[in-house]
Amino acid sequence: MADRKNNETTSWNADEVRRQQTQRKQRKKMRRTRFWAIYCAGVVLASCLLAGLGWLMVNDVCALNKAPLTATVEIEKGDSVGQIASKLKKAGIIKYKLLFVITSPLFHAKDTIQPGSYELNTDMDYNCIIDSMQQGSSVAETVKVTIPEGYYPKLGARVMSLQDPKRKMSKSDPDDCFISMLDGPDVVRRKLRRAVTDSESEIRFDAENKPGVSNLLAMLCALTGESMDHAVESFAGKGYGDLKSAVADAIVATLEPIQADYNRYMSDKAYLETVYRQGAERAGRMAERTLSKAMKKIGFIAK
Repeated sequence: MADRKNNETTSWNADEVRRQQTQRKQRKKMRRTRFWAIYCAGVVLASCLLAGLGWLMVNDVCALNKAPLTATVEIEKGDSVGQIASKLKKAGIIKYKLLFVITSPLFHAKDTIQPGSYELNTDMDYNCIIDSMQQGSSVAETVKVTIPEGYYPKLGARVMSLQDPKRKMSKSDPDDCFISMLDGPDVVRRKLRRAVTDSESEIRFDAENKPGVSNLLAMLCALTGESMDHAVESFAGKGYGDLKSAVADAIVATLEPIQADYNRYMSDKAYLETVYRQGAERAGRMAERTLSKAMKKIGFIAK
């Protein structure tokens, strides 16, 4: 009886030990699962925060999504880059003073900015801001920044497709839809002969009802400089073939000097290689100067 009782006690203890071991394994697995879940959530959250912070910084450096604002900033002799950044931030031109100070060596701010009074606006990126503050001297002077307005000619501002005159001409369309700068005279005349017009015979400018003919007339006037009324009058009693021939002649005459220069440059390989080499050397010198300053500011040993 005693032996049976001892065997039962031993069996119960073994079961209890296995149960506790199983519970410990489950708890350990749950802790590991929670750890990785928290870790992944932390990585995702940190990535989102860093991406958002980077986007805000890029917006400030590149002048993106800023409210229009113009302000006058006074730069005094002896002002440090940090003081200049404070004035720009106070005026509302930039948002992050520290970011301006960190990136200023890339734009040679210390060597460029001079004392003076400057009219700046939020459409300027950091490079433009710094470049605009190099026109001053020991005597304060105002630099006015003028934003040019777009120039949109009445004719030729929007050249339409030769095959679909209701769509803008694009080089991504099939070859017969557009005129290339390197198209030869025969190719230009072939494309113009195939240009879409309409079933009528009258030559007049009517973009709504005669888009094909109107597109050809606009191209002709833009290339020759004559008025639309004079162009329409000159084709009185003539057919669409005459109009297409005239437009083709105007295009060929315009492209001939451009193509001649292109062929002359392309045939002189030695000259092109000289230009490539000089440009690469100049870009290399400029990049090396900027890279050396940036590495020095960061703490790396310049090469």
